[in-house]
Amino acid sequence: MTRLIFAGLAAAAAALSLAACNNPGTEPADAPAPASAPATPSAAASEPAAASAASALPADMQAQAEHAELCEHFAGEEPYDADRRKQIETAIEANCTPLKAALPALLAAHGADPALKPTLDRWAELVQ
Repeated sequence: MTRLIFAGLAAAAAALSLAACNNPGTEPADAPAPASAPATPSAAASEPAAASAASALPADMQAQAEHAELCEHFAGEEPYDADRRKQIETAIEANCTPLKAALPALLAAHGADPALKPTLDRWAELVQ
């Protein structure tokens, strides 16, 4: 998806450049600024950001970061048939349950840290 966005931006810049060449009395237009984030980022596009955010966490929270991400993801999935419902339930059990079990210790260890509290609060909300 990211490659498509950059390819589109490159094509737009090339088109603007050609338009300026065809009108010698005009100044070339600036290329459009790249979007800060795609409207619907793919999982691959968000992985580096998620990985860097997780690496800023203490080790015990890093161990739960992937569980939290997957718990949140599958909690928002639509069970469009019985097989998909089973897949979602299995993924929620595999990710939300360990996060819920680890949360009391994480809150005890890091709940007073203002930098970590929002993450812990969000995780707690996920597993209620």
